[in-house]
Amino acid sequence: SELVGFVPDYYVMIDWQLVGEMVDAIGGVWFDIPYHMDYDDPYQDLHIHFEPGNTFLNGEDAMKVIRWRHNNYGSPYGNPGGGSDITRIEMRNDFLKAVLSQTLQLKNVTKIGELASLFGERVTSDLTIENLFWFGSQAVMGGLSVDDVNFVTMPYYGVAQGNPYYGRVYPNQSALLELINESLNPFVDEVTLNELDLITVNSNGTLSSS
Repeated sequence: SELVGFVPDYYVMIDWQLVGEMVDAIGGVWFDIPYHMDYDDPYQDLHIHFEPGNTFLNGEDAMKVIRWRHNNYGSPYGNPGGGSDITRIEMRNDFLKAVLSQTLQLKNVTKIGELASLFGERVTSDLTIENLFWFGSQAVMGGLSVDDVNFVTMPYYGVAQGNPYYGRVYPNQSALLELINESLNPFVDEVTLNELDLITVNSNGTLSSS
């Protein structure tokens, strides 16, 4: 509410482990992997190796795909996408759309109860299991389309090198305000900057709040 200027009707905070469990619950998912993934982390016993293209993934594979950010140093496939968190976020959004699209197929109507139970175990929300079951039924039976779902990332800026807060990111206030009023604000009156509690870094290195 401090970030967008109004209190949302409901909230759902997802444990990422839910994604892999959902994929297994619907019997796997097809996803068009955009890059040649070539990454190993022996300390976590994590090995991510996929070729680009439309690939059928189980839950374990799905978790590997959404964890990938960059390839091994010296990989023959280079470092596609620049290896940034933004690249990973964009790919995760595309992956979640693929999962949603395939979950909403009518053949999965019998799995709504199982999916609602997974949500009950893997999310923090002010919705009850019964609420989640009802919303899931409405989504599948009511024809919710993946085109009705949008992902947005908070507009941000990085702090210049030499600043004591270098390495952190803060909201781009004007861009965020435009996003709120164009896409999120449910009211007639526009949200104004003084209704938001946003931190910014001043040129002298101090912090201030909107």
